[in-house]
Amino acid sequence: MILPTKHTNLSESLLGLSGYLLTFLKAQPCSIDALWERLEEDRANGSLLYRNHTFDNVVLAIDLLYLIGKVYIDTTGKIALT
Repeated sequence: MILPTKHTNLSESLLGLSGYLLTFLKAQPCSIDALWERLEEDRANGSLLYRNHTFDNVVLAIDLLYLIGKVYIDTTGKIALT
């Protein structure tokens, strides 16, 4: 689900995951693998994200952020905020 609905919580949607990934990118640009590792670490530590998102969902969330102009890929291949 891209957007939250009556039966889908924000943390289960790609929109919620995109916002969560933005918090990682505020600190520094990083690769998609580094974003995935940070998400896995947060999940292991009992993060607020209670739905287990897959790597495919992370890629789709980054695609969503790219489409709305919030991130870009720099010359080193890392994802950075615009």
